[in-house]
Amino acid sequence: MDAGTQIFFSYAICLGCLTALGSYNKYNNNCYKDCLCLCFLNSGTSFLAGFAIFSILGFMSFEQNVPISEVAESGLYFFHSL
Repeated sequence: MDAGTQIFFSYAICLGCLTALGSYNKYNNNCYKDCLCLCFLNSGTSFLAGFAIFSILGFMSFEQNVPISEVAESGLYFFHSL
């Protein structure tokens, strides 16, 4: 549920950027291509960030010998201790 919420939040920010930067386009610009490229870039960045975060959480879970659910719940505390 939280991952879905994050995706919609991320696309809302992306939509705001498209609207703000759209005024700088040429008149005959292919805006469909721009929208698709930006959406794929946004999704790819979120996918890559998910791998980075969960690999760190998995490593911390392994090192401290606790279940990953405990590390994920108190992730902010552990990130400050790094």
